Amino acid sequence: MTLVIYWNLDLKYLYIGEVFEGVSGGFNGVILASYAYTADNTPPKNSRTIGIALIDFTTYLAAAASQVITGYFIKDLGYLYPSITTTSLMLLSLILVVVLLPETINKDRRSQYPSPVKAVKTVFGFYFSKDFGQRRSLFWLSLTAYFITYFSMNGVFFMEYLFQLNLPFCWGPELIGYFNMALYLSRQMLGIPVIKLLHLCTSDPEICIITSVILSVSFVLNGVANTDVMIFLSVLPNGIAAPLLPALRAIMSRMAPPEMQGSLFAGIGLVNIISLVTGTTVFNEMYNATVKMLRGFAFFACAGCQLLSAVTMVVFLYTSRRRIVTDTSTVGINDNV
Repeated sequence: MTLVIYWNLDLKYLYIGEVFEGVSGGFNGVILASYAYTADNTPPKNSRTIGIALIDFTTYLAAAASQVITGYFIKDLGYLYPSITTTSLMLLSLILVVVLLPETINKDRRSQYPSPVKAVKTVFGFYFSKDFGQRRSLFWLSLTAYFITYFSMNGVFFMEYLFQLNLPFCWGPELIGYFNMALYLSRQMLGIPVIKLLHLCTSDPEICIITSVILSVSFVLNGVANTDVMIFLSVLPNGIAAPLLPALRAIMSRMAPPEMQGSLFAGIGLVNIISLVTGTTVFNEMYNATVKMLRGFAFFACAGCQLLSAVTMVVFLYTSRRRIVTDTSTVGINDNV
């Protein structure tokens, strides 16, 4: 991208960069590795939820800073220097990983890597293999809730720019930057405290249900907004709902064996990519088709997705509790024998 900007090349050359990003996994590859690394270094208790949440909220903090800076950066200096800055930061990140982070997989374990075909089967084994027994239904339910949530959040993310640029708001890059900064900072500042507070009286599945409902309220507020203040009011419930995705990832992480964390997060990374592609397309088309009829319709649809995710987690909670009761009964019979 930097070279295309510097030499003012045809924009078709950007496809080359997209290919490199796709092969390397891009942002989803970095996040996947970060989740797996965190799972390798934290115990399988609530602390894993905190560890995974810290990655998300660190991302939110960085995004908050970059959003407000980039708006002014582009306005005053054009596109070249922001692109150079981004490239430099990526190189710095690479150096920090190589120099500072210790390896969590020893050489003996590396020599036992499975074939690509077996590795792919392992990624999907949580949902199809009989080895997981009744847990397969729990994996399916949690993955369904995760896909619905990520699908709608990704879809509305890009569509929100169109919403803010359009009438009656007509926002410029600075105001969009301030809004995104407020959004990411609210997630950063409220996410961890909300998890800690809710863990005092609820479990991770219950946190998912509560935050899904709160997030749907945030999208409804955005959908009915007709002033700048009303859009900014949606920031608070969005921040309170920040633990939703980390809690879902932590639930799946605790159900998977320690040696299969990488496979689990590889599957989650694939869901991230699928939901990003489909969500962006669906919600952009939905916005274009309904903007003249009902400007906030896509946000209402997104709120409905969050409620559907909450219902899915209610089923998950009921199924998991019934499974615990069944497992306890089975143990009792065996003991008597």
